[in-house]
Amino acid sequence: MQETRRMVSALQALLLHGSLPDDEQEKLNLTLGEDNTEQQLVVIRSHLDQSMEETQELKRELLRCKQEVRNLHGVKEAQQQRLFAQEECVLQLKQEQLRASMTQDQLTSLN
Repeated sequence: MQETRRMVSALQALLLHGSLPDDEQEKLNLTLGEDNTEQQLVVIRSHLDQSMEETQELKRELLRCKQEVRNLHGVKEAQQQRLFAQEECVLQLKQEQLRASMTQDQLTSLN
């Protein structure tokens, strides 16, 4: 009965964590033996199902990250365009200031 409980506990750990510690893995293999391939198949299928679910979750996360990168790239492009426009405005204002200063100097020299 205790051995059955250990096996159930080991299988639950396999389902929850995706792997067993090495010593438990060996015990499980010895306990299941060659005669009980159906149980081994169930364990392997459970492990495969869990791995597939984790893979799907990672794919969804990757897609979310890719979308976020696209959004951030769009924001970056928009900010670069805005910065470029602001730099042009600053340059125009400096040119106007220089013209006004030169005009003021001319008027001062005429006076």
